[in-house]
Amino acid sequence: MSFQIFVDESKAAGFLLAAAAVPCSEVDRLRVAIGALHLRHQVRIHFRREQTARQRKILEMLTTVGGISAVIYDATRFNDHKAGRNAAISRLADDAARMQASRIVLESDDSVVEQDRLIITKRLKQAKLDDVIGVDHCRASGERLLAIPDAVAWCYAKGGAWRRDVMPLVKEIIELLGAQDVRSPAHLPSDRLPGSTSRGGAARTSIMYRGFLQCQPMLFLPVSHLP
Repeated sequence: MSFQIFVDESKAAGFLLAAAAVPCSEVDRLRVAIGALHLRHQVRIHFRREQTARQRKILEMLTTVGGISAVIYDATRFNDHKAGRNAAISRLADDAARMQASRIVLESDDSVVEQDRLIITKRLKQAKLDDVIGVDHCRASGERLLAIPDAVAWCYAKGGAWRRDVMPLVKEIIELLGAQDVRSPAHLPSDRLPGSTSRGGAARTSIMYRGFLQCQPMLFLPVSHLP
């Protein structure tokens, strides 16, 4: 089964990336479902700016419509925002290669588009898939499915009931550790040990980075956690 991966971020409490994998066969159906939630004259859904009742309605639809599997790349332990972002983008590219996704779509941010492309292209070339997996930066107004990672990232970063309610969509949480935050597994809280399971049922994996370099072997997205 081939997937497209839709990606957005949150910087509300440190950097994290949300990536929603959607089977290619479900893309058109989900675009229609999300379009049906648009208000009159609304060109995109921006979850943070929606009223609470609308947020609840949108989240209920996303968690019940089917065909969505999200991964959180949590770089909130990085003190350096840019290093955290680069680590998350690198791991995203590696997971996309592992899945042999057909396309990665990131919400466009002109300040990081060039850097994102450099990192992703390098990782895909290493996997010899740079001519197989497409990479696009799009405005949310031009790609409705970017509303999915937008909602997932916001809810997860918000915490509390919002995080709890978005967890049915989240299949894995990958914690990226900066060099200054290195801890041995024995000193991590029990719910953050590699391979442990969070309250929402998403598997957790801890990956340690020092800048662009990993300090321990890459752990790929388990096939068992794919949709």
